[in-house]
Amino acid sequence: ADPLAWDLQDRRFVWNRAALSSLEAAGVGAWLTPIMQGAVLCEQVSTTANGVIAVGIVARRSCDHAGTRFKARGVNDDGACANFVEIEQILYSEHGGRRCTCSLVQTRGSAPL
Repeated sequence: ADPLAWDLQDRRFVWNRAALSSLEAAGVGAWLTPIMQGAVLCEQVSTTANGVIAVGIVARRSCDHAGTRFKARGVNDDGACANFVEIEQILYSEHGGRRCTCSLVQTRGSAPL
């Protein structure tokens, strides 16, 4: 059997986790849809020598210690950083028959040091 969407998700980023936890315990996993807060941006640029550069950014915000900038700060008792965001930048380049794909994952949060 194929894994369900609910089984594959990273629980740090599922905003409806509490609302669906009783349904998960009842075994209704096939009908559960995890909801994330985030953004996706993709742009493609043609270069002067018939090349192509494509850039993608995927960002997702954690629900563990979320809040407004001045009310949610630091790290909570469970070790979750306030307003934690995971951002992946993807760069694809094609020029003269050569292809290259690069990826960089960055994380940020409001933890004053």
